[in-house]
Amino acid sequence: MGVIDTPDSQSLLAQFPTSPFSRTLTRLQVDAASIFLRFINWVAPGLPVPEIDLQDFFSSTEATKFIASCGSRVKHLTLRFSDLGWANPEGIFIFYGGLSHNSSLITLDLGCEHASIIPILHQLPSPHLSMSVVTLHMTPDTLLRFDSNLGALEDLFTSHFPAARLEIIGTHDDVEPLLGLRDGLFARMRRLREEGRLGFKRSDGLSMDPDTPSVMDSLLEDQGTVH
Repeated sequence: MGVIDTPDSQSLLAQFPTSPFSRTLTRLQVDAASIFLRFINWVAPGLPVPEIDLQDFFSSTEATKFIASCGSRVKHLTLRFSDLGWANPEGIFIFYGGLSHNSSLITLDLGCEHASIIPILHQLPSPHLSMSVVTLHMTPDTLLRFDSNLGALEDLFTSHFPAARLEIIGTHDDVEPLLGLRDGLFARMRRLREEGRLGFKRSDGLSMDPDTPSVMDSLLEDQGTVH
């Protein structure tokens, strides 16, 4: 009910502009579709949708306008920036105000390049008392590049998000580097860990057991079983 997942243009035009639709929409997911976001900004600025999931977008101007227009109405937000290095969508997003209008977020799931994590979080209104969970996606390489900012990130959760939990989602084919990533985070962000506000999970719900085979080995094993 009231959910759109990456609609094509025909289904979009068939159902979007009616006012009852805008009142019943509960979740919006868009994959790399700045044209779709431009359409929303044109026909329904300030769409009252509580859950927004923007995946793999690389042109942030329309995304920023849309998120800003939703303001305090959006409660749950997922942002996945494109990993095309030349596009720099995070920089555009930050320049045009980012999350500065979203004063009532309860959850934020953020996937972006490491240098933009703190600037994006800083733009949220502070203190952000409604925030309960901030999820960040990291690889072991991300942690190496972000290591000098871990103290600033921990301080941000004291000043900006005093009631929020930080969840780190680790991504790597092998579990061993993720164990190192987890242990490094727990050691460097001891205060959050002691407060029970720092968690670590492997992406896609995969096990953190040290004996877990790599993702590639598991796929090869599954293919061998099928044949």
